Amino acid sequence: MVRPMDKVERDALNRAVSGENFADMAAALWPAMETEAAHHRMTELLLRWLEEGLVIDAGVPIPEGAEIGD
Repeated sequence: MVRPMDKVERDALNRAVSGENFADMAAALWPAMETEAAHHRMTELLLRWLEEGLVIDAGVPIPEGAEIGD
């Protein structure tokens, strides 16, 4: 599957591949967003990555009916 990624997602994915944890990735987004928005955006990305198979298992089940949006 190929799809476009915005800069935030590209940066976050690069950080994840480098082994950075969720909290540190979200903190890196804080200067550009409000803290709550950064955590919300990272949660959306993590759910999308799980759904698409980019992340095999984060140890957190995706809630039934969870909506993943842009």
